[in-house]
Amino acid sequence: MTASLIPSGIDAAFGVPGPSGPLVYFVRGGWAVEHDAGTVAPPLRGAAVAELWPKLPAAYRNGFDGACATDGPEVHLFKGATTVQYDVVRNEPVGGTSPVPIGSRFPGLNKVPEFTQGIDAGVPDSDGGALYFFRGDRCAVYDPETDEVLDHGAIAEVWRTPDFPAAEVYEGVAAAFAHPATSNGYLVTRDGVRAAQCNTRSGKLTSEPGPLRERWPYRTFLCVTDSTEELLRVYDAASGQQIQQTTIGRSGQVAFSTDGFLGFAPVYRDGRLVVCDLTAGTTDTVDLGGSPYGVTALPDGSAVWVGDLEGPQIRSVDLATGAVTPIRAGGTPSALVAAPDSRSVYVSCRGDGDVAVVDTASGAVTRRLGEMSNPSDVVITPDGRTLAVLDPSGGSSFVALLTTSGTGTTRFVETGRDLMGIAAAPDSRTLYTADLGPDVRVIDIPSASRRGTVTASGRPSSVAVTPEGDRLFVVGYLADSVQIFDPLTGERTGEIPLGAPLFEYAYLSTGPAWG
Repeated sequence: MTASLIPSGIDAAFGVPGPSGPLVYFVRGGWAVEHDAGTVAPPLRGAAVAELWPKLPAAYRNGFDGACATDGPEVHLFKGATTVQYDVVRNEPVGGTSPVPIGSRFPGLNKVPEFTQGIDAGVPDSDGGALYFFRGDRCAVYDPETDEVLDHGAIAEVWRTPDFPAAEVYEGVAAAFAHPATSNGYLVTRDGVRAAQCNTRSGKLTSEPGPLRERWPYRTFLCVTDSTEELLRVYDAASGQQIQQTTIGRSGQVAFSTDGFLGFAPVYRDGRLVVCDLTAGTTDTVDLGGSPYGVTALPDGSAVWVGDLEGPQIRSVDLATGAVTPIRAGGTPSALVAAPDSRSVYVSCRGDGDVAVVDTASGAVTRRLGEMSNPSDVVITPDGRTLAVLDPSGGSSFVALLTTSGTGTTRFVETGRDLMGIAAAPDSRTLYTADLGPDVRVIDIPSASRRGTVTASGRPSSVAVTPEGDRLFVVGYLADSVQIFDPLTGERTGEIPLGAPLFEYAYLSTGPAWG
């Protein structure tokens, strides 16, 4: 495969006055999220469009192309050359249940016929009068009272702001929305992941485009990979809501894309990388060859790196082109992790008993770290300073602690006998390990010692911590649920049912994700 793996972002957005305060909705494909417009926080909820608004016309329940709010809870939705008006608060269609031609609902647009063929986005001005419609790099200003087009032309002309002469939104707007009852709005860039702030009263930009997620943060998702059933289950880490379930093949851990839309899962029996849309459940594949196993996504969003159970090659997958580059790292390079600055990837080479440091720009191995017996899984602390490597040796298992700078000696912490899983806490001082015993062991990095245990039921085989550090997840051999613990107290706070017992093992991964 040699096509781009970078997904599109949101398709539509709108703001409405909700029962308890203003709300903003984002829609991508058949999924929507609801935000409290007054707070900078993850969404209040996420759900399928068909679940949130079940009375939409059938063709709109799997998503729509664009939306334009009004001064109330009614929203104009667009798909192809059709439109429907919907009250998202009362959950009722307005003015009929069937879509109508855009040119019929907004007859004045027939004078600029390109807008009757589809609308990408729309936003009302704050006075409740005109509507700004966007299509491609064009904008039409529409008066719904008189059904007249007040102005139309290139976005760069209609929205030209001297302070921002080359703003990306002049090339096209994927979505647009405003805080209800205010003039504060956003125009989302064509890729659906960045937005420029604007004043909807004056029709001018008030900022350069920036990441949409900085103002509208993501939730944290938990991925559970069932290697025997070949399933990927995706959950909201806070509520336990199941987002989707997809068959992917036999795989281990999942890496989240930096944009939060995708999960990357190497399938070792088939020699391929499965790329899964986390909310839609749709998949694509990249042929890799070999026995791909470990996976890490570069934080800068440029590439995914995949290890191999047999080696000696790892593979870099360029997300912009889909191109696969083999890189010789060492003997059995089955696990790997990217540095926070994306400049290096650390590869655990079981056959060589060390960690190879690979420069991501050149693909060259620049250093080799540590001396271990049988290195397997590897994690890096969020501060980028420490590598923790699982090192089974004879009848015992150790966690090897190495500095990424290569200074100092390798420090070993003895843990249980069958060490299988490891996770680093966001404080960069704490590790959690699972070894099929009843306890999850807590390791203190500065002192290189065991600090305590978290008592779990069953035989824990995989652990994961949320990026916020507020939840520790544990899953065991043959388990029928994922156990949830408070990392600070070690108390069990809940569980996420899996629906049926595992046949063998599952692997856990957490990360920020849209949805």
